[in-house]
Amino acid sequence: MELTEELKQATTTKQANTEIPSEQANAPAEDTRVEEIAQLKAEIEQLRLQAAAAAVKKNGPVAPLGTGQQEAAREKAIRSVGGLAIWNQMRVEQRSAILGVTDNISDDEISRYFGSKSNAMAAASLAKLNPSKYKALRVVARERGIF
Repeated sequence: MELTEELKQATTTKQANTEIPSEQANAPAEDTRVEEIAQLKAEIEQLRLQAAAAAVKKNGPVAPLGTGQQEAAREKAIRSVGGLAIWNQMRVEQRSAILGVTDNISDDEISRYFGSKSNAMAAASLAKLNPSKYKALRVVARERGIF
């Protein structure tokens, strides 16, 4: 009888020791899921980068370097007015105002810094000394077709 009780007690103790509470049982499974999700996200990001690199290699760069933010703002503005057809029907002053440039800038001032007969040294010094004015001139030059 004693032996049977010891056996029952040992079996009960062994079961108690091997049973994992439900919180602890789910923890390894959740950790595995979190790791799998992180791994899948990394794979997706890698595939996106490969696709973007392939597109650039196939079609060439999308925009000139250094103009990404300006081009993105311009594309957003074009979409906001209803498309490229409406955008091209607008006056240059209206388009420039939508892009945030409200100054009246003459063509002579723009052609001094941008265009075929521009002064590159003057443009570089303006970009260093007064970047906001340089950006405004660049936006207007782009809209007027000079740059």
